[in-house]
Amino acid sequence: VLIAPCVRNRLHMQSSQAQADAQILEDRVIRFVARQCAVPPQLVRSESRLLHDFGIDGDDALEFFAAYDSEFRVDLSNLRLNRYFGSEIGAWWRIIPKLRDWLNQSFEPLTVAKLVEAARAGKWPTIG
Repeated sequence: VLIAPCVRNRLHMQSSQAQADAQILEDRVIRFVARQCAVPPQLVRSESRLLHDFGIDGDDALEFFAAYDSEFRVDLSNLRLNRYFGSEIGAWWRIIPKLRDWLNQSFEPLTVAKLVEAARAGKWPTIG
């Protein structure tokens, strides 16, 4: 299929703009996570996990997502925090490293990439 040069250029510009917008959103989410977790943005990556890497758990997770909703206006009605985080009552056990590592295995990792995906879609994904 032949595409006229002006159409090809317009499609390329739209694609480039979409990529730039996606990168801007990802950078915003990374800066948000860094602020909330009190870590330098350089330590936050797409594969970083809130519980496992930054220790967000219990009431901290509730506060994190209240701020996330406020910042990105994401519909969180499908979010089930108990899939990703423990309760505040059980959080004190996490100070013992081996026990913490064992307990954290029971929770699904919630990554920065998932936060970016939800911010892009405007809603938390439905779990099938």
